[in-house]
Amino acid sequence: MISKKGFNPIKKRANNMRRAKAILKLLVADGKASEKSIRNIEKFMPRQGNIKPYRNRYTEDLIKKEVEKLQLARGKYRFTLSLDPIAQTQALNILTKAVNSGKSRGVERASLVSLDKNGAIKAIIGGQNYLKNSYNLATQAERQAASTMKIVTYLSALERGYSKATKVFDDPSRIKRFKVRNSNGKYAGETILENCFAKSKNVCTYYIAEQLTRFENLSEMSYRLHLTSKETKGDNIVLGVAETTLLKNTAAFASIKNQGFHMEPYLIRFVLGEYGGLVYEHVVDREYVFSKNVAAQMTELLDKVVSPDGTANRALYRVIRRLGKQVPARRIGMHGSSGSLSMK
Repeated sequence: MISKKGFNPIKKRANNMRRAKAILKLLVADGKASEKSIRNIEKFMPRQGNIKPYRNRYTEDLIKKEVEKLQLARGKYRFTLSLDPIAQTQALNILTKAVNSGKSRGVERASLVSLDKNGAIKAIIGGQNYLKNSYNLATQAERQAASTMKIVTYLSALERGYSKATKVFDDPSRIKRFKVRNSNGKYAGETILENCFAKSKNVCTYYIAEQLTRFENLSEMSYRLHLTSKETKGDNIVLGVAETTLLKNTAAFASIKNQGFHMEPYLIRFVLGEYGGLVYEHVVDREYVFSKNVAAQMTELLDKVVSPDGTANRALYRVIRRLGKQVPARRIGMHGSSGSLSMK
């Protein structure tokens, strides 16, 4: 086996450069990379390491809580987590840059959650400065989910047989119970459900909840998605006034990608005892929420959000599609693709 010490990314930079170029040459020969990538590889190689190892106290606290849930007997154990070190580092770098660039707008903290198709937590960032604030934004902080919560209304409508072509009204005079307005003060009048969702319009979304689905059905759908409790009122859910956590919100969006099945997020994959025996192994918790057909229709609506005409069109990079709803920067703790949930 190749010695790991011989390919230390900092101390043995030349060795890593030769290996990287050799791999790229094979990819070029196979048509999966360009000659330009070989010439540019050097600028992507690390040049220096951290003076001290990075310690993520938010994640440490979360691990301790998950271990406590297992109620293991006193002893020595080895835990294997679902976290991907590369994804975790990328998430940290992305959020650090986002917070720094948003300081002029009052942004102080940000959080991020990334899940795989089985609910495994691949990356999770609960904040930036643990000594200043140890409260985990990803798992502990309940925030108004704003427009990300609108998926509840549209999933409920699709489940009741309505479609993206269903006629709805973006007209305040059509609303009976509550005075709703769109953030830009503009109203489309008669439109279709797809356009209402893509433009994240409050009035026609409320119209759907009030006239087509009924508020009690929103409460049920939100509960099935593990977003809110059974007691949460539907009229608080429709426009995102109801509070939830980023982790729950991300898992709710993931259920759309998972064809209608909710996967309970998990951090611990398995646990070995002192002598290597298997003490615990996570079993994926699949729970049916809505049909495969509803999931497919909802995916089409989400694709429209990141299209050139959607409110989150900046999330469309080249051929990458991201599921998500746009939320103002002041809600950076729950922003972008549902807390940075990104699935290709």
